[in-house]
Amino acid sequence: MMEMSLQNYLEKIGSSLDKIWGFEIVSVGDNIIRVSNLSIALLVLIFGLIGASKLTSLLAKSISKRFQIKDSASSTVESALYYLSIVFVLFFALNISNIPLKIFTLFGGALAVGLGFGSQNILKNFISGVILLIERPIGVGDIVEVGGIMGTVGKIGSRSTSIISVDNIDIIVPNSAFLENNVINWTLRDQKVRRCITVGLAYGSDTEKAEKVLLSCVEQIDAIVDYPAPFVLFRGFGDSSLNFEIYFWIYIYAPQGMLKMESKLRHIINKELAKEGIVIAFPQLDVHMKQS
Repeated sequence: MMEMSLQNYLEKIGSSLDKIWGFEIVSVGDNIIRVSNLSIALLVLIFGLIGASKLTSLLAKSISKRFQIKDSASSTVESALYYLSIVFVLFFALNISNIPLKIFTLFGGALAVGLGFGSQNILKNFISGVILLIERPIGVGDIVEVGGIMGTVGKIGSRSTSIISVDNIDIIVPNSAFLENNVINWTLRDQKVRRCITVGLAYGSDTEKAEKVLLSCVEQIDAIVDYPAPFVLFRGFGDSSLNFEIYFWIYIYAPQGMLKMESKLRHIINKELAKEGIVIAFPQLDVHMKQS
């Protein structure tokens, strides 16, 4: 009796699963969309996207190695291949599960409303990512500054871009931020940039001598290029100082290298000015007491 009862119970479960598996969701023309169709499409889509991600990565590396493509361009190739694979996997999943494309027409209105309310930012960032890959205002390895964040571009994804800060922290920035805000790309055309260091000297200093000393300090840094030649400007008379600006050109490969070089130059300036008896100014305030 127990065996018969268990068998009947299993048959009921099997019958219920068959009904759920064959449950008709909607009919589009001559095509009937069942739970089985959607389940197969979903499984194919999930495993297809996982496989596409790994395959496009290997394919992009192979293409880049064969044609000697730079890292920034290689990332663009990988992303483009991945976007194409998404489209291919989607159509393949629909085809293998016998779901017609007319389904998108049927649910077009509902889909549009859902995308409008729930996926606005996702779509905006996705489209921004496509634009970034086509126009390429930034690339992997570029040193950029956006929204007060400075670092090296690590990866440009479909939704966001990873920026590695000077503290080796990965900062995830939405792709739309690169199109909606002013972005500084330090290495878009080349890696040579001009830098400026300001120095305030005490009143009474020999300005012509100070200019020569500051210029000699720049010449002690090997990383500073000879052309364009560095120069010093006496910019004006401040409240407590004679203001000078030192301009020079360097090749920038990492934000840390630029900051270290500027720190080294400041050490040299402080040392050389002290050696020549030239005082670096500090804020001063004269107070006059009047007796009544």
